[in-house]
Order: sequence, then C-alpha cells, then structure tokens
Amino acid sequence: MVYREIVEKVIEILKSNPDLSEPEKIKRYYFGFPAKIDVYPFISVRWVGCTITIQTVKRRRYEVNLEIFVADQSTVEDLAEKSVMGLTEKIDEVLSQNPTLDGLVDESYLLGVESESMVMGTYTVAGVRILFRAFKLKT
Repeated sequence: MVYREIVEKVIEILKSNPDLSEPEKIKRYYFGFPAKIDVYPFISVRWVGCTITIQTVKRRRYEVNLEIFVADQSTVEDLAEKSVMGLTEKIDEVLSQNPTLDGLVDESYLLGVESESMVMGTYTVAGVRILFRAFKLKT
C-alpha cells in the first residue's frame, strides 16, 4: 500500500496552492505531528490508520485515514481562530478539487473537522483537526 505516499501527496497538493504555500502563507509543513512547535501557522499531516475490506479473493479496499492539523497563534483575541477557520476552508476546497490526489487513490474526502482554542501566556493558540479519508482498491 502507499500510506507514506498519500501523506506526502496531501502535503505536496496543499503546498502547491498559493494560499497555502510554504513559507509565505504557512510557515512550516510537518509529516506527522511535530515534536517541537516553534513557528505559526503550521500544518501537519499524520497517518492515523487504515481499514482493509476484502471484497474478493484478489480485491481489497483500503480506507486510509489521515489527520490534517492546522494551528496558528496571535496576541489579538480572535485572529488565530479566524486564521485557522480560513485555512481549513481553503484546505477543504483544495482537496475537494483533487479527490484522486493526482491519481494516487481512487477517491478521497473530508470526514469531519474539530477545533480547539487556548490561551498560552499572552497568546491565543487555535487549532483545527481535519479528518481525511482516501480509498484505494487493490487487486
């Protein structure tokens, strides 16, 4: 299967959009969740598992699940939250326009979005977790 390639392709597709480019719009992209966060906004793409359904003796359906995490911080009370909301909408738009991830998978789509905000010192930090699924049939 192509688990690693799917994560890499999602990062590549997001980076290629002018509104999500690195480092102009997004300071850093991470493969997996970062061990140390020192720049905002950032996006991480993490593989969270796969469900395999056997359809026939020679045919399997792989459901690859990813988590796309978007975070930003600001000293202005609502700026970080507005930022991650806008980035989430752009990610949804970009990935919806390329459901096969340039032919790597048969189909993909967003499953859900969860958000969280917190105050850290003088900053508000906002984060969004986007649940994403890609399907691939293998024979």
